[in-house]
Amino acid sequence: MSTDSAITSLAPAADLVLIVNSKEAAQATSADSQQDKTMGWWLMGPGNSRRRTAFQPERIALVLGYHNGQIISAYDVASPVPGADPFVFETNDAGHERVQFLGAPSRRFAHLIGTESPIRWQRGERNPVRILPLADLQPRPMNVTGEASTQQAEISGSLVTADSDGNLSIQLRPGATLTVTTRTL
Repeated sequence: MSTDSAITSLAPAADLVLIVNSKEAAQATSADSQQDKTMGWWLMGPGNSRRRTAFQPERIALVLGYHNGQIISAYDVASPVPGADPFVFETNDAGHERVQFLGAPSRRFAHLIGTESPIRWQRGERNPVRILPLADLQPRPMNVTGEASTQQAEISGSLVTADSDGNLSIQLRPGATLTVTTRTL
């Protein structure tokens, strides 16, 4: 899960994704600023009567930034210090505990950047964070459709079509790159 040898990954209990709706992260002018705005400070407890955010920071493995229906950033939660917690706490002026996660840009989930978010916020919704099981983002078996003469499969948001002669056409998702090599049999 770690993208840097100096970063220690979380314990196996980390099985959730925190998706944060952050206009500030979307408007960040540098990668460091976007990471700071995406990774915290997030209210963990009940908040006020209109906002409920209950999650256990030790279960968060990945933080995704969200803006206008798209994933804008992806960070693996990990500590830069072996054995240390990959998050820090502070108590705000109202006495509510907030958390900031530590980590690095995710290579494993970087393909999600620029794709439609698995969770959508409704206009006027106040809670800036949502929780999703990490398993919901894991690769799934391809759904191949069509006759033997033409088959299609969606892979990581891109569409691959194969004709009866084995020729392929690919419609890439926005922001994706394609590398083509010839395979010898």
